[in-house]
Amino acid sequence: MKVSVQAMAIVAAVLLSSCAGTTVSIRDEQGRPVSWQFPSQVAGKSFLASVPLAALVDSPDWDPADSIEPPVLASEAVRIAWVESRVYLADPTAWEVASVDLQHLDGRKWVYVVQWQPKGTESSDRLQIPVLLSGHALPLEEVKVTTER
Repeated sequence: MKVSVQAMAIVAAVLLSSCAGTTVSIRDEQGRPVSWQFPSQVAGKSFLASVPLAALVDSPDWDPADSIEPPVLASEAVRIAWVESRVYLADPTAWEVASVDLQHLDGRKWVYVVQWQPKGTESSDRLQIPVLLSGHALPLEEVKVTTER
């Protein structure tokens, strides 16, 4: 499957300008998911975490009907995301966990999405860190959003 760089830039610009704190599924021509995007906004900077289908290969399968607990517990996902958050936040102690969601991606593949927000403010900033059930946080890339006139 080929996705042009220009198409991805357009998707990223739309996502980051209006959707920090959401999940977007990117699909191929046949409608099959090929990646999931998690946009974030921190102190005027836009970030995007991408979970390509290939990244899920080494992540363990899990089915809530088969077992009580996923391979990584929510508390461990928060700890892993806390360590990763230090890369993106000038003062991580000024942020708090807003949500921890276990999201189904594809087949028996799941990911935790740990979302952080600034403590005690009305800021629209959000930092989303996906944590695979293998126990690995996925890095975020800073995305430069520009508008052309």
